[in-house]
Amino acid sequence: MRHHSVAIKRSKILGIAIIIVLASIIVIAYAGNLLTTQPSNTIDFSVTLTNGTRVRIGEFKGNPVILVFFTTWCHQCREEVPELFKVYNSSTEKVTIIMVSVGLGGDSLSQIESFKTEFKIPWIIGLDEDKYYTQLGVDSVPYVFVLDSEGEPIHSNSGKVAGEELLNILYGIL
Repeated sequence: MRHHSVAIKRSKILGIAIIIVLASIIVIAYAGNLLTTQPSNTIDFSVTLTNGTRVRIGEFKGNPVILVFFTTWCHQCREEVPELFKVYNSSTEKVTIIMVSVGLGGDSLSQIESFKTEFKIPWIIGLDEDKYYTQLGVDSVPYVFVLDSEGEPIHSNSGKVAGEELLNILYGIL
């Protein structure tokens, strides 16, 4: 009888040990999965350029990016262009500037092309046809993001931003 009771205790202990080992494996596997699949904060979406081709923001990793959401008819957005020229003229090889119309108020690719021509804009400009800006919480224009060389946002601003302020932010990461 005593031998039988010892065997039962060993079976229970062995069963508990197996459960603990399996639970540990599950916890470790789950934790490892969390570490490898955590969502990144990088900003990456497609923009339709005025010639109809599409580019992904993620294609510009390697250099910081100034990403400006705008509309062609917005007064502050129009005032932002000379500020962006200050950055462009100071750091054309180190920084990518991308202006993306959110398409509100009827902005079309032809209107964006006219805007580009009017201001003689040399940088990338296009339309967010997929309305990705809503996922970023952009609720007004202009809305400016500064992305580091990995595409991570390091600064965001609702409203016009002075070129000097953008340059100061960029000097901190260049």
